[in-house]
Amino acid sequence: MTATMNLERAGTSPAARSAHSCSDCPVRDVSFCAGLDEEERSAFTAMRRQKQLLPGEALAWQDEESPFLAVVREGIVKNTVMDANGGEQTVGISRSGDFVGRPFSGPTPYGISAVGPVELCVFPRNDFDRLANERQGVGHHMLKVTLDELQRTRRWLLMLGKKSATQKVSAFILEFARNGRDLADDEACVVELPFGRQEIADILGLTIETVSREFTGLRRHGVIDLPSRRSVAVKDLAALADASGEVTYN
Repeated sequence: MTATMNLERAGTSPAARSAHSCSDCPVRDVSFCAGLDEEERSAFTAMRRQKQLLPGEALAWQDEESPFLAVVREGIVKNTVMDANGGEQTVGISRSGDFVGRPFSGPTPYGISAVGPVELCVFPRNDFDRLANERQGVGHHMLKVTLDELQRTRRWLLMLGKKSATQKVSAFILEFARNGRDLADDEACVVELPFGRQEIADILGLTIETVSREFTGLRRHGVIDLPSRRSVAVKDLAALADASGEVTYN
């Protein structure tokens, strides 16, 4: 299969270009665009197209060069790698406001696909590369975004490397609960998990029974509540961080 989206599917009609303006973008102040000055942002916006992905639809395939980069406007995409036996391992996620794809040269080291419906602002990679080379501020900001992504990847790897099931499940919930929140703050928050119990088990290398048992245990100890199958009410972020085995999580 190929990662290449034709321009029609990426959305190049005038309607697709103007369906949502940047001024009313819900992630305008937290996305890649937020780090650009007005001139840089205007140049960046001029090349954007909008793209909707259906659940499971791919933006890029592992080890193939994709002609597109994107900013997630709404929804969640997952980054996955295939092992030698054809199994899929989720190695990271990107949420609203995140930059996805590999700029400049080289194949994408992982597959990128939608978890649920996703709306993207898509940019031709060649045009983006040219803009980053011409405007120093864009290139510097891309470096910062790349380093932030590296830090998120390290956290994800630390989560997968946890020794106990309690630490793994706690770290998984914490990854979604933190999202800019001060972990010294014990204020309750509700987290909507994009994955079901079986998917969480597959990601963490656990059985679904173990994952369910750990969720129940965290609820029993007053760390979380479970208002629905995919909702987690975090009642004590500090206790959740402690259960994850992290001294600090910032």
